[in-house]
Amino acid sequence: MIEYWEEFLEKYGFKGGEMTPPDARAVRKVLVSALNAIAIKLGSEVRAVPFNRQGMHNGVMVVYRPVGSDDTPSSTTPPDDAMQRSLYILNDMDMNGDFSETVHTEVTVDEHELDEILDDIDDWSEEELEKRREGDVAS
Repeated sequence: MIEYWEEFLEKYGFKGGEMTPPDARAVRKVLVSALNAIAIKLGSEVRAVPFNRQGMHNGVMVVYRPVGSDDTPSSTTPPDDAMQRSLYILNDMDMNGDFSETVHTEVTVDEHELDEILDDIDDWSEEELEKRREGDVAS
């Protein structure tokens, strides 16, 4: 899971938000919670904060903010030494498999929506099919 960490920190992470994995928010919750718990133990004056960036680009970010900061986390504070050590420990925990059973993702198919799509395809005329084949009709 720590492999997502760099993506969470970048404005253009997850290919600018175009390739955000379905489990990203859950993974972020686990990592931020664990990281902040370690940071508290080490006396860090900085916390990792989930930031759902609105609009374009990455909508699943993590920013660093000073303890007690109440402003909107649209900018990030550099991590202090204790937070840096916390990241090292978090990475070590991840390498040991401590988080491997924490996030479970289930992908499902909406059968009703699929049936509607298939019905639409079934209703295509030969002319419409030819236009689609030539790229003349938006899908």
